[in-house]
Amino acid sequence: MLFMKLPNEIIYHIFDFLKSSDILQSFSHLNHRYDNLIQSYIKYLDLTNGWNGNQQDLQWLSKTIQKLKINRFNFYLLDNDQFPQLQSLYLDNIFVYGDWISKMNLKSLTLWSNRISSNSTKITIPETVVRFSTNLQIDLNLLHTNLIDLNIKITSVIDLIRIVQKIPLVQRLSITLYQDYRMEDDDIHDHETMVDKLEPLNKLNSFSLSTNYNTWSKNNIGLPFNQIAFFIDNYCPNKNILKTVNLQLYFIKFKEELWSTIERYKNTYDHFNFYGMFIIETETIEKVQKLLKNTNFAYHIERTQIYNTIYTHMYS
Repeated sequence: MLFMKLPNEIIYHIFDFLKSSDILQSFSHLNHRYDNLIQSYIKYLDLTNGWNGNQQDLQWLSKTIQKLKINRFNFYLLDNDQFPQLQSLYLDNIFVYGDWISKMNLKSLTLWSNRISSNSTKITIPETVVRFSTNLQIDLNLLHTNLIDLNIKITSVIDLIRIVQKIPLVQRLSITLYQDYRMEDDDIHDHETMVDKLEPLNKLNSFSLSTNYNTWSKNNIGLPFNQIAFFIDNYCPNKNILKTVNLQLYFIKFKEELWSTIERYKNTYDHFNFYGMFIIETETIEKVQKLLKNTNFAYHIERTQIYNTIYTHMYS
């Protein structure tokens, strides 16, 4: 059978094994039929993964792309080409933000960086964006009520309260606490004052929270887990809607009260995914081991060279 006579379904199957950039460079401009095939097949384009084309290679396809990932090396393509169908944009290590983002009528926006910065990123999140994800520090006042999917890094549980006040319709919320909790220094008074004014998140179906994995400090013993648990129990109340809870807690101090709450969540939510890296003093390890023998969680013990310190890894 001649290649030019292959059914579209077979060609689409071939496309499934190739990156979008490979498809463009190998099949584009063979003839009008294949150009149309590529336009109808490629809706997501990753220009960070081996792309070495130019503006002309991309221009004919840009009008049908719905999802785009781009880095600083190919950023000029975004400036020069129009993407009228673009709904989702992933900016990889790009730090030049402006009104051009608002003009794109996006539904989803991701800002990602390989470098760590303590300065807030200056960007306006367009009102059209309902899904926003970033590992950069941003001004929480820029969040708006249209957001239903948010993945963000914050400094404290207080920030978590500030966030949910601004996004009452959120359905999926993923939080990373990027500061270390060496001591219990969170402002309890502020926390209690703010939660009294908080409305329940009745549309939330997925909640994830992770502490910072800092191999240098290795210390989150002051994590105010009671505040996190209070938030989950009181402001994510609809267990028929909230089906998924994910917790990743690194370098935290083992407490029986904390562990009792974790076990309760395991029996409450349809999908409860947990990983905890607990700091345990040597003299209490036997007590902890006895407690864990009656649990449904897997665990293993890691001996350390740190004085009077053992790490216990627990996961579901």
